[in-house]
Amino acid sequence: EVAWDNVDPADGFGYVMYQSECGCPEWTTIKIPVILKKGKIKGEPIVCTGKQYIYGLPQWPTTSVKWNVSGPAPALLDYNQQRNEVLFTASQPGNYTLTADYFNTLLSCSGQAYINIVVEAPVQISGGADEICVGTSQSFNANPNVPVTWKVVTGNSVYTSPPTTGTFSYNFATAGS
Repeated sequence: EVAWDNVDPADGFGYVMYQSECGCPEWTTIKIPVILKKGKIKGEPIVCTGKQYIYGLPQWPTTSVKWNVSGPAPALLDYNQQRNEVLFTASQPGNYTLTADYFNTLLSCSGQAYINIVVEAPVQISGGADEICVGTSQSFNANPNVPVTWKVVTGNSVYTSPPTTGTFSYNFATAGS
């Protein structure tokens, strides 16, 4: 008896399962690479400027991959020992498109995959003072002015704000750090 399982574009492999008819019947699974015309790149869709992120295609044997990126500014593509992976770093915020053109030399089939990547600048916090008196309210700002969730930890107490833009103020009612 043989069963065929569907191909997951993110996995890039199909699975054939068969059950032996002798002695102790047992299911065996064989993983088969399936080169897709439209592949799926794995990786983070939203990243920060100046940090390195890894993106990859399924690890198909005998497949060469050419990576390319387009966007509002040049982005850096570095390679590691896996030909199906690329390391992406962008220094400017914006929307980028990472494209992979691949060719399987054994089967002479090819395809393309892409992922849209939103690059955002990390949030910088300003305001407040290093030391204050009990009962003093402090104000803080996030730059850029994007929705952020503020978390204030005082002793055993934790306050978490809803997503907020603009100035965040908090009254430090108890002593401590």
